[in-house]
Amino acid sequence: MFLILTLAVLNFGFAQIEKDFLKDFVSTFYELHNASIKFNKQLLYVKNIDIAKKSIDTYNLQIEKSISILSKYRKTNNQQINEVSNDLCNLLSDILNNNYNLLGKLIKKDYSKENLKKDCIELVNKNQFASGFFRQISLGVCSLLVKESPKGARKNKQFLKLTKQERNQINELLIKKFGKSIKKGNKIESQTPFEYSCRIVYEFINLKWEFENGN
Repeated sequence: MFLILTLAVLNFGFAQIEKDFLKDFVSTFYELHNASIKFNKQLLYVKNIDIAKKSIDTYNLQIEKSISILSKYRKTNNQQINEVSNDLCNLLSDILNNNYNLLGKLIKKDYSKENLKKDCIELVNKNQFASGFFRQISLGVCSLLVKESPKGARKNKQFLKLTKQERNQINELLIKKFGKSIKKGNKIESQTPFEYSCRIVYEFINLKWEFENGN
């Protein structure tokens, strides 16, 4: 009896961490989506060094906050979540380093204002290139949600680690953050790789899935 209860608790724990990770993934990517839009707009049309520095500082704070949230999943009992979280944090750190590299130039007294627009555009392009890899990592997020089919299940049936209720809760969160257009998946062009990644997740969890016990 004790063994059965222990296994039940462990299984609940594994399912809970996947749900929690997915909720944090969606929430942090929504914040990064908004922050990156504002950041890119400000830097592409930057008028002075102070505005550029303030924009970089603000964006860096959001990136650091996101890393702090996602890094807690780097050491869990779920190897797939560990790897995906590690990839996400490393890529965010790359963007953070790009930002700090330009910020280091801007705070120097001998920095030439003539280079400001060129350097800011270059930074936006660097970050956009790096952010493109979030699309690949989001496929890793999807794969960790696939559950091994239980014994006796038909071979053509695919199971999701989330319960139906949990899947619906994630749907509600995605719609709340990105609006009802998220239901159209990637048929609509995304403004940022962060939005694109969340659209991939929405499409994936709304494929035809089986849910054990119908929950």
